[in-house]
Amino acid sequence: MRVKSVWLAGLLVLAACVANAQTTPVYWTTNANQACGSYGDANGAPMALTTPAGAYVCYVYGTLPWYASGAGWASSIRVSAPPTAPVAFFLSFADVNGADATMDFVYSGDSTVYNGTSASQALYANQPLEVNVLGLHSQAPNYGSTADGPVVVLAECPDANTCAQVQAQLIYSALPSNPWSLSAPVIWDW
Repeated sequence: MRVKSVWLAGLLVLAACVANAQTTPVYWTTNANQACGSYGDANGAPMALTTPAGAYVCYVYGTLPWYASGAGWASSIRVSAPPTAPVAFFLSFADVNGADATMDFVYSGDSTVYNGTSASQALYANQPLEVNVLGLHSQAPNYGSTADGPVVVLAECPDANTCAQVQAQLIYSALPSNPWSLSAPVIWDW
C-alpha cells in the first residue's frame, strides 16, 4: 500500500505542475529596480507593464525603414529572440505619412490571415518569427495597389543584456515580375 501512496502522490504533483505550466514565454522581470541602462527610461529604469501586474521590462525601439506589399510586392519581417532569454516583439505599421496602416499579415507556420495596425508575439529564447505582410486590409484579398511605409519595432526584454542582442530584418521582394530581393536591418533608436 505504501508504494501506491508514493506513486499517487508523485502523480498528483506532476499533474499540478502540468496544470500550472507556463504557456507563454516570460519576457519580463518582477524586479522594479532592474538596471536597464540605455534600454530603460532616462534614468535607466525599466518600464512597468499593465499585464501582468508587477512585471517590468527593459526595452528598445527601432524602425524598419520601408515595407512594400501588394501589387506584386512582398515584404517579410524576421525577428528572433537571442539565446539569453525570451523577448516580446511589437511591430507597428504606418503609411507614408506616418499614420497607422491596417495591414493583412500572416505569421510563418500559421495559415490564418490577421489584420491590424500592429503584429506582436512573445518568443522563447532562440525562437525565430517571420511576419509576411500581404497588403492593406481594405484591398484584400487581391491587394491591387502597393502599400508602403515604415515599421516601428519595440522589443521588450527581461534585462539589458537581452535587449542588446535583439535583431529585426525586413526583406522586400518583387517576384515574379522583377526577380530580386533586398534586405534591410532595423535601425535602433536608443
